[in-house]
Amino acid sequence: MSSRPGSEPELDRSVFVAEGPRSPDERDSSAVVPPLIQQAHEAFRRDLHQLLEEHEGQWVAYQGAERIGVAATKTELHQECLCKGLKRGEFLVRSIEPEPGELVVGLEIPEAGSAGQEG
Repeated sequence: MSSRPGSEPELDRSVFVAEGPRSPDERDSSAVVPPLIQQAHEAFRRDLHQLLEEHEGQWVAYQGAERIGVAATKTELHQECLCKGLKRGEFLVRSIEPEPGELVVGLEIPEAGSAGQEG
């Protein structure tokens, strides 16, 4: 893969299928997403709120609608899936983080300089 200065590198299609698209900019309109990966992506989106509460910053793997596991590293999950006999393209590994444009409501953070002040 060669890339010209200022150009984006080409997508590795095996990574695209194994991990799924992460943003509209990374989608390749000529690629067809297998149904198993589409189901996994939908399950990830369905579970994202709970995953953020319990495992934010970690990684999760799905095969279809079934969650395979959660781990601290992407590599750990890939190895777990491959050890279970799954082939690349049969599972989805995603980082547990808010999707772009998603509003995350959490703890209220006091405004600067207002801590301990009474008005």
